[in-house]
Amino acid sequence: ASNSGLSPWPTENGTFIIVRHLVLDPSNPAEVLIGSNGRGIYRSPRGEAWLPLGTSWRNDVIECLLWGPGRVLYACVKDQGLFASPDGGLTWGPFNEGLPATGVAGIVVDELTGDLYATAGGVVYRRAAEAAWAAVDVESMPARADRAPAIVERADGRWLVVGSWGSGVMARRL
Repeated sequence: ASNSGLSPWPTENGTFIIVRHLVLDPSNPAEVLIGSNGRGIYRSPRGEAWLPLGTSWRNDVIECLLWGPGRVLYACVKDQGLFASPDGGLTWGPFNEGLPATGVAGIVVDELTGDLYATAGGVVYRRAAEAAWAAVDVESMPARADRAPAIVERADGRWLVVGSWGSGVMARRL
């Protein structure tokens, strides 16, 4: 199989980097970012080499990455919470107001409204505009929402879909 010119195995000092999450830069799809399992965030400009993205979380697990509105980069850092970078990963700040301090499993942006949805501590949260994170109707979810959320367009409307550990997939109409 072809790797289309990407350096296929990101390594650091000869040790393979285990990839937890991968995103493409929306303004430069040739640039790939990965969240690793204990080595922070890496980027591959033009797919030629894997370089650490700053020094933040060099020994931490990155559960998720997301490019949001306004080219803000979000990172779910295991046992630390959700962080946002307004400059593509050069500087970071906490983005946890209203979320549990740890256990953020994933985040997605609603492209239609700009709202963000995150799963943390088994609960789905929503953040609209500049408001704080707030739990989404927890009673409508039959199990813990432990996996990254997604937004799905179906013939019968738009749905927020989340997975759970051992209880399948749940969907809630937006």
